Amino acid sequence: MSEPIDLETQMRRAFGNLQVILQEAGGSLDDITTMTVYMTDIRYADQFTRLRADILGRDFPASALIGVQRLVPSDGLFEIQAIAVLPCG
Repeated sequence: MSEPIDLETQMRRAFGNLQVILQEAGGSLDDITTMTVYMTDIRYADQFTRLRADILGRDFPASALIGVQRLVPSDGLFEIQAIAVLPCG
């Protein structure tokens, strides 16, 4: 059985994946205008907010945090749904 991955590690991976996807589309994390975060334990909300500000390096976009009972994969602590507006051209 593998060791559970902590919130910070999961967040840095998730935002890293978002960054790669946005770069492939010609954008960046700065283009995210809104995000919805689904979290299995909202006691992590303050830590999530601090880490998100550290990762984004700016005021973060409009967002909502929703508590859920379980995610897939089952060891996931959160899931992010992000909407980005990318420059045309």
